[in-house]
Amino acid sequence: MTNSENSSSEASRSPNWALYALILPAIFVVADQVSKFWALDFFKNKFGTPINICADPEFGGVSHEVSTIFDLTLLCNRGVSFSMFGGEGDIKRWVLSAFALIVTAFLIYYVSKVKDRLSALSFAFIIGGSLGNVIDRIRFGAVVDFLDFSEIKFNYVFNIADSCITAGVIGLILAAIFIKEEPEEPPKP
Repeated sequence: MTNSENSSSEASRSPNWALYALILPAIFVVADQVSKFWALDFFKNKFGTPINICADPEFGGVSHEVSTIFDLTLLCNRGVSFSMFGGEGDIKRWVLSAFALIVTAFLIYYVSKVKDRLSALSFAFIIGGSLGNVIDRIRFGAVVDFLDFSEIKFNYVFNIADSCITAGVIGLILAAIFIKEEPEEPPKP
């Protein structure tokens, strides 16, 4: 086999499924959950808010200035990204959780179909971010958000899981723009 045949065979092979569908998303979920636990613990020690504060639908948030561009602001997001579809309701909580789990299952399956590492990595980010937020939604009925850059006019409070989802979407856009799929060649007789 020549080098060019070896390269083309490598390019058409799917990336390592377990790495992109299980291992990396698990790492992202752990990072997200540890950061949220740290934030909840910080606000518990600084302001006396209970660790399960996001289970309280009446909680309005609390903020701590860290620097001139960054604050820690504990908010409980009962909606989806950037608090869209927010509000109360146990049915909405479970419907959003079920929807996120179904989409995540589809993405885990789809990772085995992609042929480039950027798309696979992007899906890994989205899977990890989705699962990180689903854990909160199931546990508290809301997603724990705490990273706040509103001082520099980014008026959304978010978390590591949201960042993973955003990075994944950006990666998929870049893959769609820059990675061209090579047509599969029929087997040589």
